[in-house]
Amino acid sequence: MRFTSRLSLLIALAPGFASAAQTERLEDYQRALADLQHVPETHPRVAATDPAARVMHWRELERQLGELGVPELQPKVHQLAVQDASPLGRTHPLAGEETDWRVSVNADIAGTCQTALDLWPGSSVELIADQVGGPFESWVRVHQKAAPQLLSTLGSRVDTSIEVWRDCNQVGNTALVSNDDYDGLQALVRLPVDPDRHSLVARIKAIGSDPVVRAALVNGGNLISGTVTVPDVWPLGLRVEAFAVNGGSLGSTLVNPTDGYYELPVPGQAFVVRTTQATVAEGGLVMELYPDLQCHYSYGAFGSCFDAEQAQVFQPSMSYTNIDFDLDVGGTLVGSVFSSVTGEPVIYANVRLQLPDESIFISDQTDVGGRYTMRGLPTHDFAVEADNHVHRQLFDGIDCGTAQCDLNLATYVPIAPGSTSRADFQLPSGSTVVLYVPGFPTGLGTSVSASLTREDGSYIGSVNTYSNVSGVAILPLGNPGVPFRISVQAGHMMSQVFPDVLCAAEHDCRPELPLGQLINPPSQGQLELTMQPTPLPLLRGRVIDSATGLPITGVAIRAAPAPLTSIGPGGGTTATGDFAFEAYPGSYRVHAASGSHIDVIYPDIPCDLNGLLLPCSGGTEVNVGLAGNQPIEIGMMRSARIRGAVLIDGEAASSSDFRVHLLDQNGLSIKTRSLADWGRMDFPDIVPGEYHVGISAAFDDAFPGLWQDIHCPLPTPGGDPFEFCPELGNLLVLASGSDVTNIDFDLHSADGHWVRVIRADNGEPLPNVTLDSWRPNGDYLTSVSTNLSGWARAQGHDFSGIAEPFLLSTFNNQGFIDEVYRDRPCPNGPAIFDQCSLVGAEILPARPESPDAEPLVITLSLPDSETIWSNGFE
Repeated sequence: MRFTSRLSLLIALAPGFASAAQTERLEDYQRALADLQHVPETHPRVAATDPAARVMHWRELERQLGELGVPELQPKVHQLAVQDASPLGRTHPLAGEETDWRVSVNADIAGTCQTALDLWPGSSVELIADQVGGPFESWVRVHQKAAPQLLSTLGSRVDTSIEVWRDCNQVGNTALVSNDDYDGLQALVRLPVDPDRHSLVARIKAIGSDPVVRAALVNGGNLISGTVTVPDVWPLGLRVEAFAVNGGSLGSTLVNPTDGYYELPVPGQAFVVRTTQATVAEGGLVMELYPDLQCHYSYGAFGSCFDAEQAQVFQPSMSYTNIDFDLDVGGTLVGSVFSSVTGEPVIYANVRLQLPDESIFISDQTDVGGRYTMRGLPTHDFAVEADNHVHRQLFDGIDCGTAQCDLNLATYVPIAPGSTSRADFQLPSGSTVVLYVPGFPTGLGTSVSASLTREDGSYIGSVNTYSNVSGVAILPLGNPGVPFRISVQAGHMMSQVFPDVLCAAEHDCRPELPLGQLINPPSQGQLELTMQPTPLPLLRGRVIDSATGLPITGVAIRAAPAPLTSIGPGGGTTATGDFAFEAYPGSYRVHAASGSHIDVIYPDIPCDLNGLLLPCSGGTEVNVGLAGNQPIEIGMMRSARIRGAVLIDGEAASSSDFRVHLLDQNGLSIKTRSLADWGRMDFPDIVPGEYHVGISAAFDDAFPGLWQDIHCPLPTPGGDPFEFCPELGNLLVLASGSDVTNIDFDLHSADGHWVRVIRADNGEPLPNVTLDSWRPNGDYLTSVSTNLSGWARAQGHDFSGIAEPFLLSTFNNQGFIDEVYRDRPCPNGPAIFDQCSLVGAEILPARPESPDAEPLVITLSLPDSETIWSNGFE
């Protein structure tokens, strides 16, 4: 039989933060990041059409991190900005052409290596934690191809990391490979290729305020590595990032500050590589696009690089070493923007460095003092332009009014390495509108979006930002030029039309727009508006054990409009069984999931989703108003569990290749699970009831079997594993809380044929005879040797594991005449040495016809001996 060893992955938490002050801000940090990732395309942040404005939002958050004394988090925010440029959809960011089988499950059901979920090439799984705010772990079993593959947590909402071991028994020993900072918050490893290994086991650890982890298996992947050298102090958050030739990010990795070494796995497509940074301090470095092409540290593959068309394109067919970067100190540009009428600083003025072709190299915004600073600039001459959202001006003193500036009139500012240049502006007073929205959680920002519409309801545009450390969102709206209305959407608050009209739908304020205030734009100066937000209500409740009345901790709660077809808001229960999470006013069906109790729809309707978001009938809807809901109580009964041994012809079955099935009374599979470990089945969290139990092999390596020694023929390709079983056998009755052991199986292998080699003169077994398998065209496949009883399992596949019809020949060094099956002697020597022809050999089917097929018998004779045994008959 084919043996497959297992490799297990442990994803360990990244190191903690350095100080108590930083630790105090973790909750706000995680709350902010939870709102910034894996959002639909309709989300206000993703819908923003001004890339420069979106970059400024990310920079403001980075600046706040620096002010809070946690600059080490800035690189992570940079990576979120990269993801913001390409929001994750239903395809994987590294392999958009592949089908993305996607399923959301309660992480607790895969909480051990023995209960890992299966993950196949080109698929992903979303793991939802039972508890909110704390660390959690889940396991997936990765089914491999004999080719490079990547395992990633890209698209997760929390901080993750990866370490790789050989199997469950090796967990705790030195890891084979590891990664804890791929794209900042997520992790990615290139899985080692082993022709004899068909699956790996991955443990995923994560922590976050809304813990949802996405594990994905992507085909392809190679390594690029090298060193990065810098002239002085090692900079914060220096990374090497790979980009597709169309500019899409393929991932990045932090450079080791000790020796400058980096190693980056990349997917199977052509790419370029460059250095990046989230922010730079005084004396910032000029980044490089390989080889030696100067770039600014700002986001993007090519937009801030000179001569990007000369970048080396790396091909996916090989790995690369010694791809080195030698970085130099860049130049700095500083300046200020003031009103030429009032003499006051202009806040949030846009300042742009432009090239003669009118492309924007980089941009920045002024602070509360009207100042700006751009560091890490490449050596070049730039036109510098500023605007106050109405009027534009070129350096030095060239007013453009509201029209596009003519760069031929600009005074170009030279930038030199290690030097500082200056460009100041005096802008005419314009008219603008600024909206202030206070009341958000203090600390790191909440995403806020303001949409502007005309009196007739037609769309003008939108502005997006994040609340500052004081919990206030400041949105410069410019001057729409016509009377307008404002609607605001944000985390933690009701959607609202200015000034105080609440929207019935979370993401659609169109019905309420006519009720809002019609605002006339100012002709001069700044119009300041303030909107007081209405906090989202809380959906509250408690979960108890129906039998004991005791609280149940770690239960995952999800609420969604009926029917339950998608994930809505949710949380987890505390040590007292209580839960509370924000929910937009409306009617919800509430689902509770636990690894030790029967999943239910409120109040106590069993609803075992089996990892799929399928609708369940029944249940009572929970109404959430502006003041929340009347706290609900959910009762859950203990689930059942079965355990037992799984053998194949008396030997332990591989945990990676076999599935346990619960079948209903009609023999239909209703829930499946992988083996817990080699030769051991452990199926927890079963809804009490009556079941048949079966085992099937992922690659048809064994005939399916039902409990109580019922052996079944192989199914049709893609068919029900048990469609041809002669009978279903007895039902297994499971009560609430029951733990039934000795549910044992001994399946018959379907991988090749059992062969016994015996002496022709006396019928005694012949050990240590090699059986060589061949394709019918004569290509060699594989070999196996007989044991002390003369038995071996001959297989018709090579290292790829794909079974096919085959021929069989023998090789022995015991003086017997070898043969080609069936009964074609080789007096001149064995076929493996090209001393015997395979012509006329019997073609054996890849698999036996039935689980009860008779074994093959090969009889070998000594030279000049009398044969009394042939093919097992006397």
